[in-house]
Amino acid sequence: MTEDVRIGDPSAALMATI
Repeated sequence: MTEDVRIGDPSAALMATI
């Protein structure tokens, strides 16, 4: 999921990492 999030929004990436 990190791959899709990091390409979309940086904020979403943080939530996905947690």
